[in-house]
Amino acid sequence: MAQHLTEFGFTALESEIYVFLLGESPATGYRIAQAINKPAANVYKAIQSLEAKGAVSTENEGIKSVRPVPSADLVKRFERDFKKRLAQVEKSLSGFKEAPVDDSVLTLKSEPACIGYAMRLILSAKKSAAIICDPSQAEELEEAIAQAEANGVRIQLWERPGGVLRVGVDHRYSLTAGHDASGYTGYFSHHPVLGASIHDGVASEIAVSQIQTEIEQSGGGKRFSRILSELI
Repeated sequence: MAQHLTEFGFTALESEIYVFLLGESPATGYRIAQAINKPAANVYKAIQSLEAKGAVSTENEGIKSVRPVPSADLVKRFERDFKKRLAQVEKSLSGFKEAPVDDSVLTLKSEPACIGYAMRLILSAKKSAAIICDPSQAEELEEAIAQAEANGVRIQLWERPGGVLRVGVDHRYSLTAGHDASGYTGYFSHHPVLGASIHDGVASEIAVSQIQTEIEQSGGGKRFSRILSELI
């Protein structure tokens, strides 16, 4: 949990202190410093910062002690702040006119950027979308997939651990991404030939995985035929 808090503006030390307090509170700054094996001066400074951020409260009766804000309240605050910042970004960008997208391949240099383009692709689908992704990525794409299905889009999805993300939409738009020597890289394209090739490839991989699952579960031959027909 501590590492996730740093994504919302906490320092590593602040995150460690907050997580400790969830399991043991109230606690004095000295007790916290001993428990997490950090210099007391640094801990007291981090507590002050946490208090300013509204993540902890202090009690001044007798020896000063610290309590955490309930985690559910903190998460709701994060959600409100995120939505507010997102709305501000959306408003600031709404005045810009985007240049037309050409048929070249766009290189994406982070997993969040790849997830963002995957959402954009799925939401733009008119007829069908084939998706191979890591289970954690599937969680982030869940809302976009549900919305596409509600719009009548045929979705093929295979959650495969490993971080590989491949999306084909309407046999025209495509995204392929995964880990490489430089980190996490993706390639997004509107090229119709490349898009059709990737869409067919992803759909075929999904169909084959379904066949393998059916074999493992000793399914009937008719069910195999139905899945195989999707490859045609």
